[in-house]
Amino acid sequence: DSGGTGAESAAPSPAGAAKSKLDTLSKDDLIKFAKKQMAAMQKMKSRCAGGYKYEEPARGSGIAKMLELSGLSQGDSSHGDGEETEASKLRAALEDLQAQNTMLHDELTLLSNVKSELEAELERAKEEFQTEREELEFKIDELQMTRESAPSEPVVTLDPDQQEVQGESKEPAVNTEEQQKLRDQCETLTRERDSALAECQHMRDILQSVEIELGEKTKDFVLQYQAMREQGTNTVRELQDKIEQLSQERDGLLVKVKDVTEEKNTLMENTKEQKLKSEGSPDLKEMVNTLTKERDKIQSLLQMREEEMQKLNDERAKEFERLLEEKEKEALLLREEKEKELKGLKKEMEDEVQDLKEEREKIEESLKEEVGRRQETVSALELTIKELSTEKADLHQKLEEASSGLAKAQEERELLGSRILVRALQLLLPSAFLEKENKEKDEKMNKIKAVAVKAKKELDISKKEVATLKEEVESLKAEREKMNSSMKDIIHGAEGYKNLQIDYDRQTEQLDKERERVEAAERQIAELTKRLSSAVTQYETLSSEKEDLQAGMETMRSTVRQLETQNQELQRQSANLDKDLLAERAMKEQKIKDLSSAMKEVEELTAQLRKQQQQSQQTAQELEQLRKEAQQNSLLDMEMADYERLVKELNSKLSEKDERAEELKTQINTLTQKEDTLKQEIEALKSQLDQGEEKTSKMKQLLVKTKKDLADAKKQESSLMVLQASLKGELEANQQQLETSKIDVCELTAERHRLQEQLRSVLEQQQRTSSSLQQRINSLQQERDTAKAELVATTGEFESYKVRVHNVLKQQKSKTTAQSEGDSGKLEREQLSSQVEQLRSKLAETQQSLQSSAAELQQLQTEHDTLLERHNKILQETISKEAELRERLLSVQSENVALRSDLSQTQVDLSSQVEAQRQTYREQLRKLQDDHRATVETLQGQLTRVEEQLFNLQSQNTQASRKPLGSDPQRRSTDQNQAGLGQVALSDLQSMAREEGEGMETTETESPSPALLPSLEQLLTSPDPKQEPFVWTVEPTKEELSQKLTTATRSMEHMNSLLHETEATNAVLMEQITLLKSEVRRLERNQEREKSVANLEYLKNVLLQFIFLRSGSERQALLPVIHTMLQLSPEEKSKLAAIAQGEEEGAGSRGSGWTSYLHSWSGIR
Repeated sequence: DSGGTGAESAAPSPAGAAKSKLDTLSKDDLIKFAKKQMAAMQKMKSRCAGGYKYEEPARGSGIAKMLELSGLSQGDSSHGDGEETEASKLRAALEDLQAQNTMLHDELTLLSNVKSELEAELERAKEEFQTEREELEFKIDELQMTRESAPSEPVVTLDPDQQEVQGESKEPAVNTEEQQKLRDQCETLTRERDSALAECQHMRDILQSVEIELGEKTKDFVLQYQAMREQGTNTVRELQDKIEQLSQERDGLLVKVKDVTEEKNTLMENTKEQKLKSEGSPDLKEMVNTLTKERDKIQSLLQMREEEMQKLNDERAKEFERLLEEKEKEALLLREEKEKELKGLKKEMEDEVQDLKEEREKIEESLKEEVGRRQETVSALELTIKELSTEKADLHQKLEEASSGLAKAQEERELLGSRILVRALQLLLPSAFLEKENKEKDEKMNKIKAVAVKAKKELDISKKEVATLKEEVESLKAEREKMNSSMKDIIHGAEGYKNLQIDYDRQTEQLDKERERVEAAERQIAELTKRLSSAVTQYETLSSEKEDLQAGMETMRSTVRQLETQNQELQRQSANLDKDLLAERAMKEQKIKDLSSAMKEVEELTAQLRKQQQQSQQTAQELEQLRKEAQQNSLLDMEMADYERLVKELNSKLSEKDERAEELKTQINTLTQKEDTLKQEIEALKSQLDQGEEKTSKMKQLLVKTKKDLADAKKQESSLMVLQASLKGELEANQQQLETSKIDVCELTAERHRLQEQLRSVLEQQQRTSSSLQQRINSLQQERDTAKAELVATTGEFESYKVRVHNVLKQQKSKTTAQSEGDSGKLEREQLSSQVEQLRSKLAETQQSLQSSAAELQQLQTEHDTLLERHNKILQETISKEAELRERLLSVQSENVALRSDLSQTQVDLSSQVEAQRQTYREQLRKLQDDHRATVETLQGQLTRVEEQLFNLQSQNTQASRKPLGSDPQRRSTDQNQAGLGQVALSDLQSMAREEGEGMETTETESPSPALLPSLEQLLTSPDPKQEPFVWTVEPTKEELSQKLTTATRSMEHMNSLLHETEATNAVLMEQITLLKSEVRRLERNQEREKSVANLEYLKNVLLQFIFLRSGSERQALLPVIHTMLQLSPEEKSKLAAIAQGEEEGAGSRGSGWTSYLHSWSGIR
């Protein structure tokens, strides 16, 4: 299909060529062509989708290669050797980095190729799409043309057999079915064209998105590659530095090898000299030849001797070769033993690696199980968190509802307050109903507040639970990360093991291995000591930070407690203020009632005045009538005079009533003024309430902040605990590594000592053998000298014998007994020849012994030289090691100095932080004390005001009760009783002890309501007013007096409770102040102690002196030194002084000696 589509879709783009090809096509071919084009478009679609997904497999293949390489490295790492060198590690790391670099390059090239391929495919797809689009548009245009020309022309010309169709077009019949088919095909083609255009647009969008994603991914990959490249360059630089160091070490080793080869050459030259010396026997041969010239027999014997000498030389050479072979065999045996040991080590390491693998598998399984468990716990925790979040949302909703209810209640309360004020101003309706509503609203408000407090508490609990769950999740994540890091460490260890196996083949000599081991162990020890010191410092810093945090936590807790107590006190004060408000409201209501009653009395008095005025007018009219009648009747003059007197009296009474009404008006004005003052006080109390609420809100905010700080501190403490645990783990691992390295160092030192002892024993043996050989050489030289002297003597004897023989022969020529003399001469000759042979054998033996001793001497000298060289090398190595150790000591001392400076800086920082915290706490304390003083002053002012009001009310009450006493003599006894009761009540009130207040309901004294005015008949029947003056009195009832008493007692009790509470708060604050002062003093003493305890040696000596000295003046003399050094508190000073004095006093009673320390029941004393 693809070939067909390619062949058919490769149509020429120009319109003329398309027309020429389309003219040759039939209808069926056109439909097939369109279908094939659609299939090609779908294939292009699938191809583009494949290209879109091609980039991920490419990266996946790169990652797979990386994983395969890491797997191979892990697989190979199991066969590694336990003995590692830094050079091999560095080379392996270099190779790994190079492999990663090449892999990254390959991935880059792959991605660039994929990108170029995708871009080429995109361009191809665009070109094909454009060509196909042009072709389809051309076909559609042609079909539309044919459709339009269909009614005019008889037949459509679209088939390849166009000539036949043109021949048939001359026929007049028109094929309507074919036209319909063509129309349907045109419609389908237009639909297909629209769908193809839509798909093409979709493909364009997909390709654009693919290009954008490819660009982004290439950018990300390029950035990652650049980062990796930078890391690679850094690691390559480090590796190059290490390689340079290793090359320097290799040069040093080559120099050592050259020295060894020079020693070998010197040994070879010594052997050659020995051979030359062995060949230096021709002198003796010449001597023998001289002797052989003298005697033939001696020549034969000398030849035999030469043959024996050659044999001896051959035997010596064989012995030399045999010794060399034995040495080589010994070296081979040593190598085999070392190889066996190394194989054993390999097996042990392989076993250890297998054990590690098994442990790793077990750890992985356990980790998987733990991960599963943790995941289950995490899922459970997530569910709980979800539940808590839902509960939190519910609580938030409840809180919002409660806050909305609170807001509504507050609004209602404000509205009710405004209404109450309006009603109080109007003085129309009683406020009992409103008081009930207000109480109900207050109860609702209290309930809503309780609900809100409960909701807040539940929210805090849920927040704490969520925080604990988060901490657990974080700890689980940290443990998972730890386990992953331990797995990575195991994998890295396996890779290092593989590197060790690769490097083992390159190692040749045991001494080099031992040296490298020792150096590596020393380096590891140094690194581990550094790590240990850093870990110890970190641990110390963390412990100090933990202690600081704990101290801060304790201070924060104490501040939180103080704030809670202050909050409780403020709540109590707000409750007390609420009670005061309620009491003042009750007072206000009572005053409103009094005002209403007074207004009613005023109205009644005005009505009575009007009635009296009417009566006076009537009486005046009557008087006028009477006057008229008196003019008529002179008898009534006396009566008229009486009436005039009565009128005067009535006028005087009216004037008195007017005065009384004015007095009542002034009282009403004073009451209104009091009402205004009380309103102002109520407003001031409201403002104080608002201030108290603001303070409580501030304190709540402070509490919330402190709780947040506490939560943060707890989180920090948990993170510090996690860090501490991880550091403890690292410390333990480092300690284990230190112990293993110490064990290795001990083994190496033991091996070194063993080798040194072997060297010493060999040196001693060689010295002994050299001394014995020197003694042998001396004895052989002496024997040689004696032999030479004997030879000289024998030669002298032989020559004298010759002379004698010649003389004897000359003398015995004349004699006849020649035969007998010849026999005797032969016997002498034989004796002499035997002696010569004996001397020759002795000479040969001495020469052999000399040669052997010389060879042994040379061997011993060479061995002695080699041992001396080794000894010198070992000395140089020890000196270099000592220098290195000194340098390390100096570096450790410098690090110690730096750490001490850091410690001092941290101490300075901590002291500055402590001082800053002290200042902040002192400022907070001052602010709290100022607030407390202000609140106490305001409360005292309120107390004084209330007491003044009480005294004013009581004085008014007494004045009101005294007025009726002077007016009415009949009620004087009752009034006196009541006044006595009032005085008793006053004295009781003044002498009453303060008790806890249950509530404040103060009411002002009611003004005495005047009695009704008497009628005219009563006035006429009443006795003379001059004799008995008239006074308006209203007797207060017992119920009113009892109510006044109860209100006064309640107010006094409330004031007592307020005073008690203020005294309690003052006591709590004083305790807090004393605690804070003691804490500040303790901290100051700590700081001074840290300054003075810098010289610990001096302190130790002082304490030892104090302990070991007998009690007396010497101990007491040491007390000020201990006080200044340890900065003791006064209690501790007194205790120390008591100890010193008590021991002095008890010294006489106790028995001296060690028996005084024994118990009385032990039976010894």
